[in-house]
Amino acid sequence: MEDVTSMTILQRYTRAHCANVDILEALSEDEEPEIREEVAKNEFTPKRTLIKLSEDEDYSIREAIAKNPNTPEEVLEKLAEDDIKQVRLAVAKYSNASEKVLEKLSCDCDGELRMGVSLNPNTPVKILEKLSKDEERYIREAVAENPNTSKNVLMELSKDPEDFVRAKIAGNPNTPKNVLLELSKDLKAFVRARVAENSNTSEDILIKLAEDEFYLVRKSVASNFNVSIEIMEILVKNGINIELFSISNRMLLANNTIDSEVLEILSKDIYTIKKLVAINPNANEKTLLSLSEEDDDLKMLIAINSNVTLKVLEKLSKCEHFPELMKMAKKRMKSQNIITNDNKNTARVIRQEVDLKDIKSQE
Repeated sequence: MEDVTSMTILQRYTRAHCANVDILEALSEDEEPEIREEVAKNEFTPKRTLIKLSEDEDYSIREAIAKNPNTPEEVLEKLAEDDIKQVRLAVAKYSNASEKVLEKLSCDCDGELRMGVSLNPNTPVKILEKLSKDEERYIREAVAENPNTSKNVLMELSKDPEDFVRAKIAGNPNTPKNVLLELSKDLKAFVRARVAENSNTSEDILIKLAEDEFYLVRKSVASNFNVSIEIMEILVKNGINIELFSISNRMLLANNTIDSEVLEILSKDIYTIKKLVAINPNANEKTLLSLSEEDDDLKMLIAINSNVTLKVLEKLSKCEHFPELMKMAKKRMKSQNIITNDNKNTARVIRQEVDLKDIKSQE
């Protein structure tokens, strides 16, 4: 085994993160508390060493032991009665303590300890139910966001008189949809905004919130990754900046929307989005004329747009520095048949290529 006594402090600190049990045992007796603390945090530290360090005179080391997921239950029971509050709080908030230990801490007169138990994802449902009735608002808030809180408790807390408690319920992904529906009607805009951000919120609720009178709520809907084409169209028409959508959602919208007004707004977006607008058959003449002022790649996409108008084609046909485009435009003008089946297939393939190639480079 390596001789840890001949190492520098930096070397010993580094070795305190290793998986060698013998080295960790030796470093657990190091004179520097920082070294012993790192050993206490190490998930490879054997239980016998954790037990020894749980009695260290330095409370930060005992605190680290309380947070170590491999600390034996009997050690956690002892640390739950430690004289130092930070140690007891670590047991309450971070550890895999037994129900007996967490029950005891949940009755502590110190609200911070009760909040620690409320935040602990390992806290049993029965204890969380009791804490959901705590007189302190911040403790009920902690219960409201705990992933282990039961649906019945979430439902009860959704009626809490404190706005911040209801907001935590609105943001909890485990909150039942019927509760989210009620919270979407909350008088406080920031509560409705949390509903709008919730990944569990149904589309019919999001549609309603997309037309909310408060910008904060509409903006929160835009940040929800589950927004549909219809919802994005509503948001754009209600003053939401398209840049609030992810690039993938803007590409989805530009590729699929049938709303020419929305396409006109998207035509001013980044180049990737402009390409999809240029080939969308629902883009109106004004939008296509505007895009035709840009580079030749966009002009070519406009030329194969299934609903391109004669006026747009006439403009493209004057592009003398790009013979292929000029030839294509003149041919389509002459035929009066704005699009052929081949062009439709070409348009579809180009859309697919844009989707696959550009989304990776933009996000």
